[in-house]
Amino acid sequence: MKHVYQTMMAACVLTSVGSINAAADYWSVSVGENPVTADNIEAGKQYVFQSAASAKAGSAAYLFGDKFITSTTGFNDKGVFIFEKANEKVKDLEVYYIKSQTGEYVALPGSSSFYTKQVERAWKVVVVEVDVKNPEEAYDYQEEGKDPVKHKGINAYIWRAKADNEELNLQQSTYISDAAAPGELIIASAYPIDPKDKYSQYQFLLSGNNVSIGTDYNQNAWILRPAIKLEASEALDAAMREIVPEGKTLEEALKNYRIGSGSGEYDAKKHKTLVDLWNKAKGVTEGTTKLSNEEIYKIIDELKPTYNAFVTAINPLIPGYYIITNWRGENEAGYDGTALYDQGAVKFGADGLSWSGKEKDEVEYHQNDPISYNLAKFVWEVIATGEEGKFYFRNLETGRYIGPQPKNYVPIKMTDTPEAAFSIGANADEPGYLTFTSDKLIGNGGIHAQVYEFSTVVWEATAKASSWHTRTISKEEAEQLKALIAQPKRNVELTGLVEKAKDAIKKGNVYYPLGADGKKSETALKGDFNELDGIVTSKDQISCPMADPDEGKDINVLFDKNLTTYFHTTWHGGEHAWDAHHFFNLKLDNPVNSIIVKWGERLVGNANSGAPKSVVLWGAKDESALTKGKAQKKDETGAPIEGQYDYDAWKKDGWVPLTTGKFDFSTKMLTAEGTENGRKVGFATLAFNEEYKYLRLEIVDRMNNSQSGFVYANELRVYKGEYDKFNSPNAGIPADVMQALQDVIKTAEAELDKKAASEATIEKFKAAYEKFRANYPDATRVTEVSNVIKGRLEKAQEEEGLGYYQTGAKEALKTAHDKALAEFKAITDVKAPTLEQINNIVAQLNAALTTFESKLRVPGNGIYIIQSESGNKKVYHNVLSVRNSSTTSNDQVCVAGRQPSATVAGEFEDTPDRKQHLEYFWQVEKVDGGYTFRNVFNGLYLSRDDKKQERAMMLSETPYVFKVEFINFPGAFRFVSKDATEANYPYVNADPSSKTIVTWTTAKENDNSAFSFQPAEEEQIKNLLSEGFTYQLAAKEGFQFVTLPIDAEFNEKDANGNFYTVIGQKPDTKDIVLKAVADKKLKAGQGYVFKPSADNKGTALLYTAAKTLNDLKPTNKPTDAVNGLYGTFDFVSLPLENGLFSPDRSKVVLSEKGDKAAPNAGYFGKLPETTEKGDLVIPANQIITLIKTGVLAPASKTKGTFTLSGVRVDDVNSLPAGIYVINGHKVIVK
Repeated sequence: MKHVYQTMMAACVLTSVGSINAAADYWSVSVGENPVTADNIEAGKQYVFQSAASAKAGSAAYLFGDKFITSTTGFNDKGVFIFEKANEKVKDLEVYYIKSQTGEYVALPGSSSFYTKQVERAWKVVVVEVDVKNPEEAYDYQEEGKDPVKHKGINAYIWRAKADNEELNLQQSTYISDAAAPGELIIASAYPIDPKDKYSQYQFLLSGNNVSIGTDYNQNAWILRPAIKLEASEALDAAMREIVPEGKTLEEALKNYRIGSGSGEYDAKKHKTLVDLWNKAKGVTEGTTKLSNEEIYKIIDELKPTYNAFVTAINPLIPGYYIITNWRGENEAGYDGTALYDQGAVKFGADGLSWSGKEKDEVEYHQNDPISYNLAKFVWEVIATGEEGKFYFRNLETGRYIGPQPKNYVPIKMTDTPEAAFSIGANADEPGYLTFTSDKLIGNGGIHAQVYEFSTVVWEATAKASSWHTRTISKEEAEQLKALIAQPKRNVELTGLVEKAKDAIKKGNVYYPLGADGKKSETALKGDFNELDGIVTSKDQISCPMADPDEGKDINVLFDKNLTTYFHTTWHGGEHAWDAHHFFNLKLDNPVNSIIVKWGERLVGNANSGAPKSVVLWGAKDESALTKGKAQKKDETGAPIEGQYDYDAWKKDGWVPLTTGKFDFSTKMLTAEGTENGRKVGFATLAFNEEYKYLRLEIVDRMNNSQSGFVYANELRVYKGEYDKFNSPNAGIPADVMQALQDVIKTAEAELDKKAASEATIEKFKAAYEKFRANYPDATRVTEVSNVIKGRLEKAQEEEGLGYYQTGAKEALKTAHDKALAEFKAITDVKAPTLEQINNIVAQLNAALTTFESKLRVPGNGIYIIQSESGNKKVYHNVLSVRNSSTTSNDQVCVAGRQPSATVAGEFEDTPDRKQHLEYFWQVEKVDGGYTFRNVFNGLYLSRDDKKQERAMMLSETPYVFKVEFINFPGAFRFVSKDATEANYPYVNADPSSKTIVTWTTAKENDNSAFSFQPAEEEQIKNLLSEGFTYQLAAKEGFQFVTLPIDAEFNEKDANGNFYTVIGQKPDTKDIVLKAVADKKLKAGQGYVFKPSADNKGTALLYTAAKTLNDLKPTNKPTDAVNGLYGTFDFVSLPLENGLFSPDRSKVVLSEKGDKAAPNAGYFGKLPETTEKGDLVIPANQIITLIKTGVLAPASKTKGTFTLSGVRVDDVNSLPAGIYVINGHKVIVK
């Protein structure tokens, strides 16, 4: 396993870090030379292509391979191009191929790679002068009886020309002004996209982040200049700059490569070889060494392979122990060693994956830290998963694993069990660093060190802060650490238990505000500020040292009953800055042990930006503490440091923390007249044990989830709180249970004072806390079930169809619901309910809900069309369908059957052939746990890829069970996968942009996860089978492969084309000779060639002899190849020199690296020679000689004996003469 992974890792680095390929020549370009004009292009001459869009932006980007560089000298053959004549003309223009100096051609649009080695796969272009168009051009086109359609830019020119029947040459059009890019020209396709349309657009060579072919008029112009070949010494200098950018030394360029024998380090011998060769080259370029041109070119030839040998010689991470440190700590100021750790090792109950951040903060790591308890939380055990190249990361101290994260911008969490396997690779953009990626991170992204709260998120794996180094920890050191963590680990766990229990007790205590009369205030908890009441009523009782100099001059506005005025803490810098949490001082007339704070949002749109969320309440016994604030920092000699302050100095000067709390801003603010004004009022209850007269309210963060900075309010009230012994849930807990928890809290705190938490106390604490939770009377459980029932009563309807409820079901549910709530109200009007009473009411409500759900009309076994009921017009009433028979990709399940309206802009209508698609029908079967869905046409089951989130839907040969639930929208259901947690994206969802079926986190009402079942009528199925079904072709023009999952019949008229089999290939002309299918019958699983008629619209009407849908008997297994024509049901990776159609479908070309055959298509293997004329001939560029056939992607080696068509041969003792594949090798049997 180790050897296999080392090989894989080396390959990963070689391809990922941008290792440099050797090139014969180096070139430059003179920017002072005039650009080449379109009519001066010379075939065979070397040119450099500059993006005109970059010139417009004031820079210079030159085409280099499929990317861009900014250098004007010292680039290799990848940046030089020639025009090779195609020996044809169009409109008197010479037609060319674009050929790189490397020998490759720019490939036809739609090719799997941008370049090709075959001229037959090359793109034909012309070079023309520009005709600048206005991107803001506007034109409203209106057909009679229809709404006008607005067009802009190039479309405005097209529709105006159509309306006026004018000529329009789009081949020369661009939005790039020739004034912004002097000398620009266009490289365009020789022929329009649609030759039948006189206003058809052309495709252009485009610049962007990567070069491409398309119709973007902002990127379609170029500036061409002749390339200049460099002399030997200049070429050497250029070769060196490919490795080390100008202005840097080799040492600087390799500073991130750690040299050594440890995991993640690079080979020292290969490093020395590179340095020695570099110094030799440096002597030549600096003039201290004289060598012949032959010797210089020898260095050039050796330099790149030597560099590549070093940068790929990384020692891979293997199972073991490591500390993982981030790029930030080595490249940005103010950070420590930036090591990954589990938050739970620092704070009990925390579940985030963090990294040590700033120097001298709470969590500190440095590269040379010795073995100590502090180190344990940073150590990760790398564990092999059993899958090649995949590993789990387990924290040494907590034993937890780095987990999945299916969302962007959300911190990565730890998990108790291994759920995310990671691949380890070299960072392509930050050489010398590693990346850690996983298919359980959204988009297969990398672990990224986010500055905010020093958390980690999913980000682009090649980003700087996604780059990591490792420090190897030996097994002996790991054992030392394990021995050191036992006691601190117990302390952390017991600390967390105490905090958890105290928070639970606090939550169970309810307080109400007291009025001036010492009784419960009925007005305090309302949303208005009409009364000036409470225990803080003027500026004499409140102060704020960080009041804003402009908007915080008068704190008394907090008590003026005027909602338009407000108080603002400082948001200024300089002398008015307060670089810590802001706070308010409260000076009370009498000491209290609980307060309720009422906060009015400022009347602005972003009110939550200045509204407090989490707070800490501090208390002081001496009034002088109210004046304590920031203190000037001092140096080592005790002298003040100018301009530097400790803003938290007051926390150590007379103040003690009393309690924490959070504001609840769910109350709507009311004006003096009692009307809502769109803002909210927040309440925070803060109770503590000992009474205090002097309080300080520290604001930790704000309602917009940002850390505390400025805050603002229009009104503020503070009330004395009184414990509500009737409505506090804790009042319903048996006294002995509550006492037991409080006793164990005292015991725990005593042990924690000595940092000596014991296992016995931890176990005793857990038992006491669990008993407390088991007896906790949580009345919100009643509210939660009641809200579900109210939602059902609001949305559910009683009708006959599926997704509707039986008559009387709603009335019965409402009666049971109202009865249970009335019973509950009678209890809560007197006192807080007990656990038993709550359980009784919840049981009543759940029983009523269960009875109600049993009245829902659900689908039984049968054939259905499954229709979207989404409120989004793009998918509304589309039906569930499949694009092909692939079982390995996630984009094959879709919705279809609707198209844009021909008469009303923005609306949609059914497609004319909606009733003729077999793939729209599904065999639905009710099974244990839910339903299965089997497509009638291809025989595959609707499934999901449980290894992924988001676009995780797929097809499967085996059943997958979905739960079918009412989605709280009449007549509609949602489909739920096995793991119905939000993080797993459990709900089947119709993506409006792509029409692809995906998975999503939520599903409610008529969102994109709402589907209805439309039973297939017997007459509907009968007509479909007798009148023919529509088959969607890959294209409406050109040759194409077709492999059907069912037997079918056709006639040329209805199919709008003809089907063919292969006779063979002519050895002289290379043409492939086809024979028309004479009996007009197509066999399931066999590959055919289809040639559409001239008027084909992209479909073929086919027929079936099946009398019922059960007679279709679809297959997902191709038959043996017939004369070298292979059928496919999935993506098949093609080795070199198989045959497939060119992107324009006009001929057969040999397969190249990266080519795949599509599902329900095919490809050519070895073809027999023929001299027959046949019924149809396809031009081919070469003889297809490859015997080895394509493999199902991803490829896997299979032992055994097979025919060339892939059929296993079991009797290997008496093989007939022929060629066989035995254990992956071709063998000739004579």
